[in-house]
Amino acid sequence: MPFQKGQSGNPNGRPVKSRALTEILATTGSKTVEYNGKNVAGKRVLAALLWEAATTGKTTMPSGAELQLAPPDWLAIVKLLYSQIDGPPPVVNKHEGSDGGPIVLRVEYVNKRTDDNSTDAA
Repeated sequence: MPFQKGQSGNPNGRPVKSRALTEILATTGSKTVEYNGKNVAGKRVLAALLWEAATTGKTTMPSGAELQLAPPDWLAIVKLLYSQIDGPPPVVNKHEGSDGGPIVLRVEYVNKRTDDNSTDAA
């Protein structure tokens, strides 16, 4: 059966793409774990460890091991937290001329002969 003119062959559009890793992380992070004698969601433990690392330069893992951060690691954690708290700075695309008016674009076409049979007469 041929397609009808002006009618979509796929009226529902492309199916939504699954974000598998995001879903896995959300599911795993929602599971409760024991932390400081309490049952807490894993993502809250992760947030607490990241915050401790950013504010003190070290963190105590749930196993009791203390992790001391090197300066580049500390900076990476601070950048991660900052990007999640405030988000990236807004992007402003300004398309206007120096006087505030519209940009005028002038295009010149130059006709050059490129064939090998042409000769320059001087």
